[in-house]
Amino acid sequence: MGKKVLGVLAVLLAALFFLPVSAEAAPEVKPDGTVFDAQYYADTYPDLKAAFGYDAAKLWTHYQNFGRRENRRPCADAISFDPVYYANTYPDLKAVFGTDATRLWQHYRNFGRGEHRKAAPNDNGNMYVYYSGTPAAPTVPNRALRAAFIGDSITSFAGTQPAGYPAYYPRGSLNNAEKTWWYRTCAALGMTPVVNASWDGSLLSGKSTDKSGSVGCGDGRIRDVVSASPDVIFVLIGANDFIYNAPLGGYIPGRGPASAGTGNFSGAYARLLTELKTKLPNAKIVCLTCLPQYKADGKTMYNRSGYTIDAFNAQIRLIAADFGAQVIDTSGAGFTNANSGIYMLSNVNRIHPNAAGAELLANFVIASFR
Repeated sequence: MGKKVLGVLAVLLAALFFLPVSAEAAPEVKPDGTVFDAQYYADTYPDLKAAFGYDAAKLWTHYQNFGRRENRRPCADAISFDPVYYANTYPDLKAVFGTDATRLWQHYRNFGRGEHRKAAPNDNGNMYVYYSGTPAAPTVPNRALRAAFIGDSITSFAGTQPAGYPAYYPRGSLNNAEKTWWYRTCAALGMTPVVNASWDGSLLSGKSTDKSGSVGCGDGRIRDVVSASPDVIFVLIGANDFIYNAPLGGYIPGRGPASAGTGNFSGAYARLLTELKTKLPNAKIVCLTCLPQYKADGKTMYNRSGYTIDAFNAQIRLIAADFGAQVIDTSGAGFTNANSGIYMLSNVNRIHPNAAGAELLANFVIASFR
């Protein structure tokens, strides 16, 4: 009996040995975001299985070079991204991207999925969405979005600001307006810059009745922005309030500034957003936090009141949320004390980007904008 059992086992093992080898790996997320299941791809398309078996590398190469264009499905429970549907369903995206299939797909991958936007009519939220590369007839928006900028030295550039506004740039490698973070942002997002209301050395806080434009929350600065009728307003200001020790103040969500007036940073920021929302109710407001600041020895900088720049940025995030403005936290852009020699001009506070730093900031803003 023992010899017969061993013989049967030997036959079974031999049969198993000669069975076709299948891909056992789970679906894999590729660098371009595609969820690829080699076994599914081979089993679904017999012509590919005959050519490549379950060779995952060859199957993935085929999908990259041919399968995507042929609208083959890379995994089960998948639907193809529909750029025309995506654009027509979300007018805010169509205004920026038209029906440019590639840019719409990039938006969906980076933001739309997280915002629970539908990628196609049959998207039930539980399926993997893939990009087939099927071209959609590109159209351009009816008109480019008009962008305004409110800032200080970091956003200033001579010749691009209202009359009388002093500028910090051009300086060093940042010697052309096309190299600035705001120009690069507009170019990438298809926007037209209509006003750069940035005043070198200006604080946000100060007299709200200022008419010159020198006070960030003042009537003059707001006037110059409102008169341009922008669709999008980018706000990057507050570093000088920190440096020159302006009172921080505080903000109570749903109620407003803890301290009255615009002599403190929080009250001034709230006043700026209140005026913009009231006078430009349809404009999108994007609030950037201030760039990090370090002392010459590389240590974190504190102002005379013992605050770091993060305390001011915390107020920006709090107030912007209350006004429904988008916050872009520049701490994620990649600026550090260690790389300041690469991205910053040589200065004590290491706060003014050079051309490479402006590009780094622009790329982060472009990727974060929604």
